[in-house]
Amino acid sequence: MEWQRWADTNVPIVTQWDDGHHTGLAHGELATSSSSMPSAVFAMFRDLSVVEGARVLEIGTGTGWCAGLLSARLGDRNVVSVEVDETVAETARKALAAAGWHPEVVTGDGLLIPGCVYTYGRSPRGKQTMWLFGLTDLSWAVAFFNEDDPARSNVYQGGPRSLWDELEAAHRWWSERGRPGHEEFGLTVTADGRQEIWLREPSTLVPRAVPVR
Repeated sequence: MEWQRWADTNVPIVTQWDDGHHTGLAHGELATSSSSMPSAVFAMFRDLSVVEGARVLEIGTGTGWCAGLLSARLGDRNVVSVEVDETVAETARKALAAAGWHPEVVTGDGLLIPGCVYTYGRSPRGKQTMWLFGLTDLSWAVAFFNEDDPARSNVYQGGPRSLWDELEAAHRWWSERGRPGHEEFGLTVTADGRQEIWLREPSTLVPRAVPVR
């Protein structure tokens, strides 16, 4: 089969165009999800030095292939994968389940604030909600939004970190710099392996954490 031939080839494969709005067999305008080139994945896993008993957080579930490989190596209870696109996340969950793996696949943005993931949805009463979870401690926060009167929204948080305060500080930092799009950010990997995120030019580094006022 044609799809099997491509799946067995050492090339990256686009699996979604234009956030899922594109239809037909022709290319869309923007590739928004893909299956990574197998050799690149294996090289990353080699550098990751996965050891027995490790727990792994993957940012960007995509097809679920990497989450499946990590589950086979570490056990699916030790794998959490975050995917911002709800449709892509659900497709990955089904594919993983069909292969016999059940890692935790979270719908959210893994790059919201350092050491934190989030998910969102609606409460049993229909209110829009957002949950934030700390990855290295027991910190948490939840916001219940009042869509008719935002000033009456409620936020609760607990644990060593005040995650909602950190979120507000990060949003304030972003707004004060003109609300830059993702294309204005860059990443430099230094010779000693450090990762430096910058805005607009390499000399303008993005802080690891924004001070909470």
